Amino acid sequence: MSCPEIAALRLSIHALLGDRPDHERAHELADLAAAGVEDGPMKALAEARDLAAAQRALDAAALDLETRIARMAADDPAQGYHRALLVQVRAAQRGLERIRDHLAAFYRDLDETHLHIHELFPGEA
Repeated sequence: MSCPEIAALRLSIHALLGDRPDHERAHELADLAAAGVEDGPMKALAEARDLAAAQRALDAAALDLETRIARMAADDPAQGYHRALLVQVRAAQRGLERIRDHLAAFYRDLDETHLHIHELFPGEA
């Protein structure tokens, strides 16, 4: 069983980092192809090139996964797998939120430091 939500997120992170080995990308693409991913949240997630787009697509993919789980029969043998996958996707959502928060704080720190430099050296460019 493939984990298309995780494969799609890894593809997005691959693009964001820009330095992942090509064989990792090929592996994730194979997982997505095996899952038959079409237009929708997971395709958007796999193609996300910024953190905000990745977060939106991951949120939509999580909602789709929750909907699939809700529609499953109580005795469906795949239900445990899908519930475990949902736990992983929710953890990934929180992880992306933390990364965005840290990067936003870093951005603010750079801005504040830049302002301090101009206060110390007001005539400099």
